[in-house]
Amino acid sequence: MFDTGALLRWEEYTDIVLGSDMVDYDLSVIEYNENATAFVFIYDFAASPLANGETDYHNYAAVDDAFNEHWQTFAENIVLTVNGVEYPAIRIGKCKIVLSDEYYPDGTCGATILFPVISEENADIILTAGDESYAIKSFIDYSSGTPWIFSTLNGVVTEDTPADLKDDFYLYVNKDALVETDASG
Repeated sequence: MFDTGALLRWEEYTDIVLGSDMVDYDLSVIEYNENATAFVFIYDFAASPLANGETDYHNYAAVDDAFNEHWQTFAENIVLTVNGVEYPAIRIGKCKIVLSDEYYPDGTCGATILFPVISEENADIILTAGDESYAIKSFIDYSSGTPWIFSTLNGVVTEDTPADLKDDFYLYVNKDALVETDASG
């Protein structure tokens, strides 16, 4: 198993779909970790011809091999481009079904692909699958402010974290409570 290291930050996505003739893979989350950048995709197995008519996600194991084979082949052609430099995947994960999770509803199917650690700061990031390219992030000049931090993640906000009204309203209003919550565990 590949150790992605500590999660540094993550972003949710809802409008990027990598389509194939068998499965539409919806980009759900990008995790920026210490040792890798993970792209997490979800898909509707029952809507795919690979399900072979199966509609009950409790019986996913019966079609698991078909989805894994398709994902492995499809993901081999996914490339991440950061500021013009192409990065192939360092690991293509297996497809799996979620039966109990606080983030995804039961029956959600997912697949993951790992890329090298990337610095997203001042970066243009493009994900390419086959002939289709998707803009993940375009560099924006934040000289008039900075993007808001993920302040509800334990450990991100400390007493030393600067809180400026013009830069991050939520942090500015809630800093004391966030520091107190983190200290209490």
